Amino acid sequence: MVTVAGIGALIAAVVATWLLAGRPTPTDRPDGPAAAPAAPRFASTGEAREPEAEPTPSPAASSVAPPATAAPPGAGPASTVGGGSTTNPAPPKPPTAPSPVSRTYRLGPNVLSAQLKDGTCVYRVIYGNYGSAAVAYVQFYGGACGATTVAVAAQRGNVRSYENTNAATNLTGGSDSCGSYLARQALSRTDQPAFAVGVRVRFAETGNTYTFLSDQGGSPPVYRSC
Repeated sequence: MVTVAGIGALIAAVVATWLLAGRPTPTDRPDGPAAAPAAPRFASTGEAREPEAEPTPSPAASSVAPPATAAPPGAGPASTVGGGSTTNPAPPKPPTAPSPVSRTYRLGPNVLSAQLKDGTCVYRVIYGNYGSAAVAYVQFYGGACGATTVAVAAQRGNVRSYENTNAATNLTGGSDSCGSYLARQALSRTDQPAFAVGVRVRFAETGNTYTFLSDQGGSPPVYRSC
């Protein structure tokens, strides 16, 4: 029969045996699962922070563009193509318009010239007397002739003047062996008789002026004979 005294003696024996054998150390433990990793560090806010990865430099940030090449005088602005720098050529200069000319040609009175041309305007000229007044005509066959002006060379003694008492934009129509035309007339002063000795035509398209006189100049360049 087990008594209380016997149970106490048994417990005392077990405790003594355990004390004599010593407590097991970590090395005495049987192989088991690996130790858990250390807990993450905590920020001052009390929240866990993941380990920060160092930033990897991007290719664009690590590449260095070559220095731009200075453009030579007169060249256009520099442009960058494919990471390099090139200099655009200077834009071409606009063509220079020719300076207006003033020429004198010989043409007798009451003689209708051949077709002549200035710029795009094709024309013919004639001059003579109508009674005691000097009169001249320029006939337009095509081209930019609309703003062309005409004056008759009126001779009075030793004085020669270029006159037109008509409206500068007067026009009449007609046709001849060269085709249909519009004509502009110049008339001298009717209160002073004059001899017609020539005609002067100025073309607005080119600014050129041609004077046709009975007593001076060479032959005009013919565009077309009709």
